[in-house]
Amino acid sequence: MTRALVLTLLLCACSRFDEKRATDVGDRFAQYYLVEVNQEKALPLTSEHAPAHDRLEEELDAVRDLRAEGVELQAERGDVSFKRTYFREDTEGHSARIIYDIKIGKERRHMLVSLHQEESGVWRVTSFTVQQGPAPTPSR
Repeated sequence: MTRALVLTLLLCACSRFDEKRATDVGDRFAQYYLVEVNQEKALPLTSEHAPAHDRLEEELDAVRDLRAEGVELQAERGDVSFKRTYFREDTEGHSARIIYDIKIGKERRHMLVSLHQEESGVWRVTSFTVQQGPAPTPSR
């Protein structure tokens, strides 16, 4: 096997989505919610009966008519990118927090995502907030 092929296979294996990694769930949630503007895809990544789940269901109700008319919400926002700037996992409390720095065109925002690890080992988003301005630098 060539060295390039081995490296490609390793990269593919390492980049596979794993619900038992908090960062994977948080990053996937951010992709669906921020970039794709797809609450339906983001919803299964949330804990039922948690604020994040309730918020997404409310947003889905609010945009249902627009989507039925064929409005592409993603196109309405322009280019969106995000970068994880902070991650902290509390293994005893089975919780994690992630902060993302968001760029929407020239505008800057940040999102705080809180996650909880279920008994099965799967991580789920419990709450999230999006605020104006660049991501703060958390103190350690």
